[in-house]
Amino acid sequence: MYIAIKLNDMDNKELRIGNWVFDLEEKENTEVIQWTFESDYFTSLEPIPLTEEWLIRFEEVEKAPYDDDIKDYYLIKRCGFFDIIYEDDDNIYIDFGDALKKVKYLHQLQNLYFALTNEELTIK
Repeated sequence: MYIAIKLNDMDNKELRIGNWVFDLEEKENTEVIQWTFESDYFTSLEPIPLTEEWLIRFEEVEKAPYDDDIKDYYLIKRCGFFDIIYEDDDNIYIDFGDALKKVKYLHQLQNLYFALTNEELTIK
């Protein structure tokens, strides 16, 4: 069962326990640690924009080992890695070799990583 409440540019069906969101009432980033079915709670959450600052906080994300002027990163996984193409905070893409997926919010990166590896991204 879920509550189909549209959050500010985010649907609560996109969220999983472990995702990071911004709590408007508390005015801070918070990790989803349990679900509540109080509709007022969901309306106080906003997605966190994915930024370079967030990318470097995760153990599984490393800066590409070439030219320091290029701000590319990669996601480590057991059998290799996926490139993160960082142009600026508004243009971050995951490169799957023959396809690019634009990632705008932190929870999207977390969910994508979990879908690919069945593991959570962890903060350093």
